[in-house]
Amino acid sequence: MKMDRSDTFQSKWFIGITCLKVITMYAWIPKDMFDVTIPSVDHFIRTFSDAWPRFYEGKEFLETFPYPSGMLFILALFFLPVVLFGLDGQHLQTFFIQLPTLLADILIYYVLLRTFPTKQKRVMFIYYGSPLIFIASYLYPHHDLLPIAALLLSVFYLLRKQHVVAAVFFAVGLSLKMPVIFALPLLLIYFLKMHRTIDVMKFSIIALGTWFLLSSPFLFSKGYQLSVFYLVNFIIMSLCGSMGLRHKKWSTSPSLV
Repeated sequence: MKMDRSDTFQSKWFIGITCLKVITMYAWIPKDMFDVTIPSVDHFIRTFSDAWPRFYEGKEFLETFPYPSGMLFILALFFLPVVLFGLDGQHLQTFFIQLPTLLADILIYYVLLRTFPTKQKRVMFIYYGSPLIFIASYLYPHHDLLPIAALLLSVFYLLRKQHVVAAVFFAVGLSLKMPVIFALPLLLIYFLKMHRTIDVMKFSIIALGTWFLLSSPFLFSKGYQLSVFYLVNFIIMSLCGSMGLRHKKWSTSPSLV
């Protein structure tokens, strides 16, 4: 994907905003980063074992790594230098664990520029320089930009009828955060209107297979199921409740997961 104006990433605004984000990544230590995320990633790198073993103990829910396996793999990849070289400072560790967010942020900006090549200034100030994006992603980070970037790439390639690539990116997004699945009905509606049935089947099979491949190492762990599927389960229960429906199937009881 080539940009029409290669100087976009050399502009003073882009460099200035990026420097602000980099400084924030190093200087600001989010409140819960060292309670759950970093210990879980560090534990996985050192032991290659389940990062979700203690989500449920008796009748008490405990804090644990709240993301699917794809997020664990990506964060572990970027956090690996910290473990290999024994980097102890909290600021440096926070910087490495936040680095995927910055790269996803720039990738989203790039795709938006590619999609709206004549509105570069608007994309810069409405998205990349947005205070909401800055606060939600760098001051109170939940790594939301990673699945958003994957979903955006999926849509980008889907519009270009590159179904295999679109399916892979959708599966990656789903393996980063489960709520990405709620975009699936919209994608299917678009598919049914604009694409052949065989393309829908191809997309579905590749997406499901890729997601299963990324999730399979931990998919049958009770802690993983309770932690990762809890939010989706809760949303479905809420929707059923708002429609006056009750079904034991959607209970969040661990015995039913």
